[in-house]
Amino acid sequence: MSISEQWLLFNDINHSPFFNMAIDEVLMNEVAEMEKPLLRIYGWDRYAISIGYIQNYNAIINEVANEKEEPIIIRRPTGGGVVYHENELTYTVTIPKGHKIESLDTTESYKIIHLAVLKCLNSLDVLGDLQISKSKSVDRGTMQCFITPTKYDVMVNNIKYSGSAQRRTKKGILHQGSIILRKLKDSKTTVKSALIAGFEQEFNMKFLNYIPNDSLIKEAESLAQTKYQTKEWNQRR
Repeated sequence: MSISEQWLLFNDINHSPFFNMAIDEVLMNEVAEMEKPLLRIYGWDRYAISIGYIQNYNAIINEVANEKEEPIIIRRPTGGGVVYHENELTYTVTIPKGHKIESLDTTESYKIIHLAVLKCLNSLDVLGDLQISKSKSVDRGTMQCFITPTKYDVMVNNIKYSGSAQRRTKKGILHQGSIILRKLKDSKTTVKSALIAGFEQEFNMKFLNYIPNDSLIKEAESLAQTKYQTKEWNQRR
């Protein structure tokens, strides 16, 4: 089968929670100029909790009040539930306006991206499927991502292994996802390679290596300080 398109692969390193959210926002704003979908795979340089765009900060911090140290809680630019960033693989997909994935509705775009994640897990002999039914009625202001499966989440033996959240703008889609590594016997490096292969297989494409330029990095560093490290953003609801 011939390769139908090319994507960009940003094989990133561990960063602070603030920089991780900032660079995803910058990439979302730059996706139209890139003209290709981009997959970013990255990690966190410390334990943190991310919350969805509409979630209630005060209610969530009350729920984690018994932790030994007060955790960093950072608000994502996407929706979804509470995610504990520890022993996991996180990834971001940006899709430009006009791409065939962007033309799908939100549910179907979740599905097709999660099919790539499912291929990753199946190649590691972790056999799962996608959640078919819709999620039960929950308080979305405090719901926890990996406790509350939603339609087309990646499930193995009725346990959620991977979930994600999206934001759509006039420029395209920002899709942020997470795979729980503590449930897998393979190393992070192996899972990362399998995820890349899963995307290539699902979308019948090849990756081109992507390295952000200095101006993009500086923009993300500035946004991390002026937005994602601030109480005004993180505690706004």
